[in-house]
Amino acid sequence: MKKATRKSGKSRRDEFLPVAKEDLNQELFDRNLAAFKKMMPYVAPHLENITTTHSKLVINANGEYDIDFRGNRLYGMGAEAWAKKRMKNFDNKHGISRLFIAPPDSKMLDDEANKTVFNMLKRSTDAGLSFANRPLDIHCFHCVGFGVGLAHHLPALARRTACQNLILVEPNFEFVYLSLFVFDWAKFLENISAEGRHIVMIRETNSRPIAENIRDQMRYIHPSFMDGTIFFETYPSSVMARACDILIDERDTLGIGLGFLEDEMDMVRNAFHNLNEFEGKFFNGQKDVLPFPAFIVGSGPSLDRDIDFIRENQDRALIISCGTSIRVLLNNGIQPDFHVELENVPLVADLVDALSKQFDLSNIVMLATTTVDPRVAQYFKRVVYYFRSGLASYPLFFQGHESTLTYSTPMVTNLGFSFAQEIGARNLYNFGIDLGARDPEVHHAKDTPYDSGEAVFSGTINQPVPGNFGGIVYSEMVYLWAKQTMEFAINRHSAKGIFYNSSDGIRIEGTVPKLSSTITLNPGPDKQAVVENIYEQFPDYTKSRFEKSWIEYEPRKRMTEFRDQLLKICKTGRPLKPKDQSGDKVSKATKPKRRSSAAARYPLRYLMHVVRALIPGGESPTTEIHYYRGSTFLCMAAVHYYYTRVEDGPDRKKFLEIVREEFTEQVQRIDDRVQEFYDELEPPKISQSNSSPQYSSHTQSG
Repeated sequence: MKKATRKSGKSRRDEFLPVAKEDLNQELFDRNLAAFKKMMPYVAPHLENITTTHSKLVINANGEYDIDFRGNRLYGMGAEAWAKKRMKNFDNKHGISRLFIAPPDSKMLDDEANKTVFNMLKRSTDAGLSFANRPLDIHCFHCVGFGVGLAHHLPALARRTACQNLILVEPNFEFVYLSLFVFDWAKFLENISAEGRHIVMIRETNSRPIAENIRDQMRYIHPSFMDGTIFFETYPSSVMARACDILIDERDTLGIGLGFLEDEMDMVRNAFHNLNEFEGKFFNGQKDVLPFPAFIVGSGPSLDRDIDFIRENQDRALIISCGTSIRVLLNNGIQPDFHVELENVPLVADLVDALSKQFDLSNIVMLATTTVDPRVAQYFKRVVYYFRSGLASYPLFFQGHESTLTYSTPMVTNLGFSFAQEIGARNLYNFGIDLGARDPEVHHAKDTPYDSGEAVFSGTINQPVPGNFGGIVYSEMVYLWAKQTMEFAINRHSAKGIFYNSSDGIRIEGTVPKLSSTITLNPGPDKQAVVENIYEQFPDYTKSRFEKSWIEYEPRKRMTEFRDQLLKICKTGRPLKPKDQSGDKVSKATKPKRRSSAAARYPLRYLMHVVRALIPGGESPTTEIHYYRGSTFLCMAAVHYYYTRVEDGPDRKKFLEIVREEFTEQVQRIDDRVQEFYDELEPPKISQSNSSPQYSSHTQSG
């Protein structure tokens, strides 16, 4: 490799002088840039757009480089010398953190994953295998490099950790630009690709976006192999250190929302029964602007303080009750215009049934996901269903992308907020959406089912966060997830409205804290006419729509075909459809071209290919994918956990044999369960000519 030369100066090893522009290795730069265009095309434009830099390359008498950054040197020595020193016994040095996940708990696994993990561990212990408390080596699946610098340490970092997913973070992209003159990125990226590994680069400059991008990349490449992740600090940075802390502090959210097979079947069962004979309305986005503000009402404890204001102004705003807040409103003389429901649990129907015995619900329009308990709809004369994405029921029954509501989970208040946006509300007020409490013992408003003991709150509110009106409010994981989702919804419509938060709960970015005592509303038009207009604009759902979805989707046939694809991956160890990674934001797994390193010999690579089948890049997940995802990811998390804790050699080889057999059995077992489930939904007809089952025209035999 051509190196720049020093124009002048003494040959002192600790003296670094600027590299003249004409001495920069332009040939290496061009080759590296071409490699980025091919391997990480989302990075290349940012490198090409840099014309001048505040940071400068400097060189010493030995031809080693450093970066002069704001009058200080980044490494304080040659970059290659630093890399050798830093990587020697690097796991015992400052600046290395590991993310450890709690061992698999049977309570956190669904039935299928529980059965597989039990069989896997029983067979292993019967074979005399034992498992350590911590990973037995420094190898990891995900490795995060906080800081790229001049990149000379990257080959050793990738080699030493044998990581399958290398995530590089560099807030100062000038460093990456300068590295193109001195480090052979082309060779490094080619080696990573040849070994079937992933690499991605993040150039965010704030801690939260950095942490969220890392989390998303880890979840995309493999959501089950988080345990043992290594965080490597290249140089001190408060921004990157905070991002690392966020990931460690919020480790429980890394695997959140993977789903259970039982839950997915419940979602499809409820949607099937809700839609089979339904002739009503389904949601579709509207373009009209609401002529008055919308009150989105949750059942947080601060609702009690604002209930008088809501009652006094109920004719001047559209009122949307979310879940259990409907009882608080009705008990205080307030009739919601729309009531929204999200949860699929039977308790929702039980609570609505009890409420219907006290109050007339007929003038309230209910908007609900198709997956709610089928008993709920009978209590409302006007029902609008929306198709909740991210569930097995969505691709099976959905009526186009306009029939869903973005950012409508994880809590029913997210649904109410998103719905208000989509029906044209430009001034939105949050009431009782506390997402926490100043007093953790008082977590809901009076008159809610939680207050009476009909419903049980199982969360632990103990995480201090900034309050909407100052001070500290206590929250918990799901509440913080809901807060983040609402902030995404606000950012999406930031130019289309003003979002007020009158709740005495946690601070929600993008909202304006507003005490109800400071709000003055003007009289609006006839509200009932506006509500009727909104309702009538929603499309009609008919029996023919249901039959078209059910027949054309061919759920039985699709389920069997997907099962066979997964079994093929397990048998051959190869991906279904190797793709050119150059067009993807995150490089896709390809079959390794060589087996020279520990990373290339990674024995669980077939499970990486299973993940790609379950998280298809650029494609919407099918119903079959949703059925398989939860159980499969939960099972694989246990596989990875114990794989890293069994001694390498014959023991690990035996364990891997057991894993493949039990995992393959689970793939078959899930298909069997779903096919039986479809039989329950629509029993096969028995032919008069023989006793073998014949499926109706709505289904296809697998």
